[in-house]
Amino acid sequence: MDKKQLEKMCDKIVASEFFHKYGYKTGTALIIIYDCYAPAYNHIEINLSCDTLRGIKKALDKLVRELGSELVSNHYVCKYDGSCPNAAKIWFK
Repeated sequence: MDKKQLEKMCDKIVASEFFHKYGYKTGTALIIIYDCYAPAYNHIEINLSCDTLRGIKKALDKLVRELGSELVSNHYVCKYDGSCPNAAKIWFK
């Protein structure tokens, strides 16, 4: 997936119910796009504004279905230690 396609996915994510409910809405790096030449590195990271991850896995699964599960190779939620926000990562084929 190239950078333009990742940017389109980013627009869909920002418009999604998932982002409105869980996404971090202040700051500079709300959504980070990693678009390296190697396809294994093409992913989007969504910073989350909540401390608890309860219900987020199901919501992330729903977001992946909305984006097109055939385009996604992996997705998961990362719980961090408090030095930075929790994040949802979506890896694309």
